[in-house]
Order: sequence, then C-alpha cells, then structure tokens
Amino acid sequence: MNLKELHDKWLAEKPEGAEHDAEGCPHCNPNLSLDDDNSTGGGDMKTFTEDEFNTAVQEAVATASADAEAKVADLEAQIQALKDEADEAEAKTEIEKLQAELDKAEIRVSDAEKRYNDLVAYLEAEETAKAEAAELEARREARRAAVKDQTSMSDERIEDRLDAFVAMSDEEFDSYIEDLKVSTAASHEGDANPAIPRETAMSNVREQSNGNKSVAADVFGARNAGVDVRTLN
Repeated sequence: MNLKELHDKWLAEKPEGAEHDAEGCPHCNPNLSLDDDNSTGGGDMKTFTEDEFNTAVQEAVATASADAEAKVADLEAQIQALKDEADEAEAKTEIEKLQAELDKAEIRVSDAEKRYNDLVAYLEAEETAKAEAAELEARREARRAAVKDQTSMSDERIEDRLDAFVAMSDEEFDSYIEDLKVSTAASHEGDANPAIPRETAMSNVREQSNGNKSVAADVFGARNAGVDVRTLN
C-alpha cells in the first residue's frame, strides 16, 4: 500500500473530531507536490508501514472514542440527575396534594363523628328526661292516691301539698302514711274528747329548722291534739 492509499484510508477511517490540514496536504491540494517540503524540520517524509498506520489510526480512534464516551456518560449523568430532580419534585407535589386531601377527609370524619356524638347525647338526654318525667308523674299519682286513701282531705288541698309529698323520701312518706293510718284508726274507736278547732290544732305543731311547717309536723301536731286530720277540709 503506497502513501496515497494510506492517506485515503486514513481519511476514510478518520475519527470524528480528528483534524486534517487539507490545504497543506499534497494528496488533497493539487497545487502541492510530494517534492515540496512543507515541514518545519525539513528532511525526508517518514514512510509508514500498513501496520504502523493501522496502529496509529486505532490509537487515534480509541482516544477519540474514549473522549466521546466520557462526554456521553457525563451527559447521560446530567440527564438522569435532571430526571431524578423532576421525578422528586413531581412526587413531592403529588404527596402534598394527597396529604391535603387526607387532611380534608380527616376533618370531614371528625366533624361527622362530632355531629353523631352530639346527636346521640341529645337523644339520650331526651330519653332520660322522658323517663324522669314519667317516673315523677308516677310518683305524684301514687302519693296522691296514698294520701287520699288515708284522709278526708279535699282534692284541692292534696294538690296544693302534693309537691311536698313527692319531695319526701320513701321512708318519710311511709312514716307519714302510717301516722295517717293511726289517726284514722283512733278516730274510728270514738273520740271522747271534744273536737278542737283546726286553727288550735295547727298552732301546736312543731316547725322545721327552716321555719316552714312540714306535712308530717301537721299530722303529728293534730294527732297529739286529738284531731282527725281526715276531717280537716
């Protein structure tokens, strides 16, 4: 292979980026001849064998390829970094969006639970109030009937004093009823003593510590005075 063939082969296999001075090349520039000495050192041009030329070309190609691969790797790394940053930013935005929706859902659940608990509390309070009202009415009716069975007290007077009867504890009311029974039994045996006016009988009863006369006190005082409370209308 002569020099021209080596020259043409080298140009054909020249790696990208490798430079060639076509203007100063006698094979490329027809105005130059191989006899022209364009070298800075002068002397004869060195002749290369094909192996030497191929080795030189391979070395040049390897160097250019290594540089190109390094640039490609660097660019790929930059591209991946940008993609990672974009993915991270997108993921962060999506996470923030989902978190906002989750917060709203939790607020809605909390509000619903509060409304439910408030409703349950209201209904329970209503049921309790109804039960207490029913219990109170039953208590009033029972004590009204119990007093009426043991005295000739008028219905109007019983109603006037019914709240006091209802306010008594069970023990107090039972004791009061027993006193009424005793007074009733005593009156049935015959009253040897003359009737004492109501005003006189009531003036003898004791007063409670708060200054108000209790129903029981009326009964005790009347009985001690020999008055049948059933006859007091």
